[in-house]
Amino acid sequence: MTRFLIALFAVTALAHAAHAKDNNDSRMAGTQPVAGVSKPIVDNDPDAKKGAPKPKIKTTKKSSKVAQASAPAIAPKQNYVGKIETYRARGDDTLQSIGERESLGYVELRAANPSMDPWRPGAGRFIILPKMHLLPDGPRKGIVVNLPEMRLYYYQSNGEVATFPIGVGREGFSTPTGSTNIVSKTKGPTWRPTPRMLREDPSLKPFYGPGPDNPLGTYALYLGWPEYRLHGTNKPWGIGRRVSSGCIRMYNESAEYLFGHVPVGTPVTTVRQPIKFAWIGDMLYIEAHADGMLADQMERGEIDYRVPDDLFADLSRAAGKSRDDIDWKAVREALRDRRGYPVPILLGAREDQKFVTDSMMRRAGTERVEDREVVPPSGNASAPVPVPAPGNAGSSAGSAGARRSMGGFNS
Repeated sequence: MTRFLIALFAVTALAHAAHAKDNNDSRMAGTQPVAGVSKPIVDNDPDAKKGAPKPKIKTTKKSSKVAQASAPAIAPKQNYVGKIETYRARGDDTLQSIGERESLGYVELRAANPSMDPWRPGAGRFIILPKMHLLPDGPRKGIVVNLPEMRLYYYQSNGEVATFPIGVGREGFSTPTGSTNIVSKTKGPTWRPTPRMLREDPSLKPFYGPGPDNPLGTYALYLGWPEYRLHGTNKPWGIGRRVSSGCIRMYNESAEYLFGHVPVGTPVTTVRQPIKFAWIGDMLYIEAHADGMLADQMERGEIDYRVPDDLFADLSRAAGKSRDDIDWKAVREALRDRRGYPVPILLGAREDQKFVTDSMMRRAGTERVEDREVVPPSGNASAPVPVPAPGNAGSSAGSAGARRSMGGFNS
């Protein structure tokens, strides 16, 4: 009996050790992802400690069963999801192919790695994967879409938050903001181009059944807004770009996840929040994204930026009693760079409070540029801010070439 109990204890200890390793495993630079797999970022308790806690990642398996509708149980202090990861590029990698494997959009990868040639990063190149996100303001229930971020958040009934990159409406065909819900969903959807689409692109057929030529991809979730959908795609390069006619595009794997987990009737809220603030422990963070035409400029590696008129007031409110401790230089750098991941903005921020450290930026070839001017809260917040163009001139031509090869901007 004694030997049996000792053996049982040993087996149990090994099982717990293996489980702990699985739950804390993160991608190391140099590891290779499995091609064709696009997993959601899922988090359930990322704000457990003060300081700069490391987010806890939990990946769920795909399911063909629809989850039962119930109120999400989100911890009140949960205000971010995911973690920053890094990756060593292979010889045939592009930012687009990396985005497909890692469930990231093109512009967010471009923003986090502005010095990199997006079409030829180079074997062994150190790449920052911006998989950490502050949760947008708004209801923490159902689906929330932040259009400038080109990212969807799904607050699940078990208290977890899953997030996915998306493609949104191009200039003149903006995805609407507001509230609606999922009214139906389909596996293997059919698609009929609108009369406008047929006029703009005579090569389109009047009807597309399920299959590789269908712009809706393999799954579609229909919204209460007529003619708007969450759907997969047959053009994955459009994820993380403003290229649709107003629908919300997703990688097919992401659309499959939502199809299997989101019940009909789930509320959907779309917001426009290019700049987000949140406390993580005792540090205040900002996450800045390019919005509208600025996102198109970011895609090309060139951008001019205006500071929103109400930015400083919003930031002061978020800082509360710590408003006198705001590092305005760090704020200005974050607004200029728009890297798309959380950056600490209180004076005296430690290196361990930076989710992307100076060392990581150097390894990615992204040096910090000295700020030319810091506008205090009493300054002219709406004045243009000179912005050095990230990346190199060669990458702009590559991006333009990619856009020319995109074909029609359908769905």
